[in-house]
Amino acid sequence: MDKKVLVDMIVTHLEELLKALIDSAKEAKEAATSEESKAENKYDTRGLEASYLAGAQAERAGVLLRAIDTIRKMTILSFNDKKPIQSSALIEVEMDGDEKRTFFFIPTQGGIRLELEGQVIQTISPESPIGKLLLNREVGDVFEMKTKDATHEYEILAVK
Repeated sequence: MDKKVLVDMIVTHLEELLKALIDSAKEAKEAATSEESKAENKYDTRGLEASYLAGAQAERAGVLLRAIDTIRKMTILSFNDKKPIQSSALIEVEMDGDEKRTFFFIPTQGGIRLELEGQVIQTISPESPIGKLLLNREVGDVFEMKTKDATHEYEILAVK
């Protein structure tokens, strides 16, 4: 599986999110400054709320821009059974002895689900719970992850 293709898919996904966010921020800014948003009385906060929304969306857009830049600049590494998991690792795990999953470790913006060559791949980052547990582990390592509902056992089958 070509990890460069995965990186391109992630960047495309984040760019689409960014475009939607920028469009939404423009609408919120226009709403905040429109004639309709002027307060009709001292309790009317429509304009203020719209300006807060526009500010938060602009901040989120900045986060996405930095993430896109970071992921584009990520070095694609080669891995073997003894090289610890880090950014750009493609990780195959077995969960609870029967369910296989594939993760792609990226520096930021985990949680993106991709499909490539008929396989579902989930991005993880050092900030995510599973990312924290996988970081610096090797093939053959077994660990547990507690969730709200259960404790799951993972075994690392391969790192590419």
